Amino acid sequence: MLVLASLLALPAAAAGSDAVCRDRDALANLESRRVSQARAILEPCVARPQVPPESAFVFGRILLESGDTAGAVRWLETAVRLDTDKALYLRWLGHAYGAAALEAGAFAQLRLARRVRDAFERAVALDPDDLEARSDLLEYDLQAPHFLGGSLERARAQAAAIQSRSRLEGDRALARIAEHRHRLGEARKIYERALAQFPGSVRVRYGLVAILRRQKDFAPAFAILDALLASSPSERRARYELGQLSAESGLRLSDGAAELNRYLDSDPGLEEPSPAWAHYRLGQIYAKQGRDDMAQREFALAYRADPSIRRAPRD
Repeated sequence: MLVLASLLALPAAAAGSDAVCRDRDALANLESRRVSQARAILEPCVARPQVPPESAFVFGRILLESGDTAGAVRWLETAVRLDTDKALYLRWLGHAYGAAALEAGAFAQLRLARRVRDAFERAVALDPDDLEARSDLLEYDLQAPHFLGGSLERARAQAAAIQSRSRLEGDRALARIAEHRHRLGEARKIYERALAQFPGSVRVRYGLVAILRRQKDFAPAFAILDALLASSPSERRARYELGQLSAESGLRLSDGAAELNRYLDSDPGLEEPSPAWAHYRLGQIYAKQGRDDMAQREFALAYRADPSIRRAPRD
């Protein structure tokens, strides 16, 4: 009831301090997927009449991760209202609008889609060097229909703006456009060129693995992940990626299952593939091995943790 009351009455002005509200502690818990602990840390703060913008922002992110999209929108809008100069707040507000649109009816979806674009555009205007905001805007331009502001030309313009600031991130943006247009060969060449120039980039390796997987060219994809795990055993996402590659290819099933189990044992963070998806991939592997009982157990764990997996694209 305390949280419900706080959601119904928007905070009016910034007050308090990080030490009192423990924003950093809450965010650290959120990033480690300890969502309930993060929420408990901030609930006393957001119940006050006046809430600092940073606390409103972190609490909005907590609610978004909890699946409370209406609450997330409300609190992230509050953070933006209290501090109008933070591109980060606007970027996450755009994500919250997007999540809300997925749950809304047709007319509300149109309104929310426009708000998504507006939030990302405002974020880029505030901080032209925020490459994540530019990438979000690029993705919107690729995914949205023309009447909602989607445009391949605008996406290309964003890629050019990104590349002028970072050659590496610019190559990733160009590869994303090529992939969206189903030009997998072109995307692969871009990633291979980027990997030659930036051999230490983990993000480029994962991008190339994703393209190789879609091309069903599994041997070089496995080689990339094997080399990454050999040089960086603590790179958790590589374990998930190898498991997904195994699940989809039907190759090296024992290795894939072992890596997915290690991944689940490592407590993946918020920026890494979710445990629910790891359970789903593990179920795929067990099904291919004929271990039906274990497969059904893993699928049940996946669907219980994230029901949307039933409807999600598989590649």
